[in-house]
Amino acid sequence: MLDFSLGELMLVALVALLVVGPKDFPVIMRKLGRWAGYCKGITDEFRAGFHSAMKDHGVPDIQSDLATIEEEMNFIRDQNGNLQRVYDISDFMEESKRADMKPKALSEQPKEPDNKEAGSK
Repeated sequence: MLDFSLGELMLVALVALLVVGPKDFPVIMRKLGRWAGYCKGITDEFRAGFHSAMKDHGVPDIQSDLATIEEEMNFIRDQNGNLQRVYDISDFMEESKRADMKPKALSEQPKEPDNKEAGSK
């Protein structure tokens, strides 16, 4: 959500120290800490209420049902009624790209024609 690095926080603290002064700086930081804790408590309470409401309405059951349906969609029935696995062509394309990127052995590289024999004719 809020993405602050330690360096950025230290810079803000340094500016606050210069603006507020060293006498009132600990008081301000204590108030900011209490405010941050209060906000965290509110978000934790909201999250807990949201998760309990999801459990009451059966959302985990729906998620497991969707997962089984998704797994079943990877199979089709052939003419005899047997299940056959369906493969995504992108899987094979990725494998072939990886295989093409491997360096070839020296024996597999094509040989160049000899220029000495071609010049003598």
